[in-house]
Amino acid sequence: MARVTAAAQIIFLIFANVSFAQPMNLHPNQPYAAIPANPPPCSGDAMHCQIKQLVEDQGNCFVKEARSKRISKVDLETAAYAVVSSCIEPTQRLKAFQAGHDIRNVQQMQQYWAETDRKDLEDVKGLIALIRTGN
Repeated sequence: MARVTAAAQIIFLIFANVSFAQPMNLHPNQPYAAIPANPPPCSGDAMHCQIKQLVEDQGNCFVKEARSKRISKVDLETAAYAVVSSCIEPTQRLKAFQAGHDIRNVQQMQQYWAETDRKDLEDVKGLIALIRTGN
């Protein structure tokens, strides 16, 4: 499983109660490992499988965009915003799925996602820093 944000992991655990595999190797000199064309079948129920895939999609997007050469010459803050905005599609799919399966009201969901977006940005900054330093 690719590196995913802490917020996405929490969402995943809420819906699936599953442990995570080791994060993807983020070393900049190693090639990006894409999701296999035929991943192993999901062993949980349909909702578990769907949220797992959405979380993986968001995490994979963050890693792919963070490794992009186009952000290598900008400061960390700008690079993090570029990565997060490049991954808006998988993030919005995850939000839409969760909104349809969560019991919180609209205001609570807005507060939750504002905090989650802030945490995602911080996680992406850490991811970019790790990649840039080669750790």
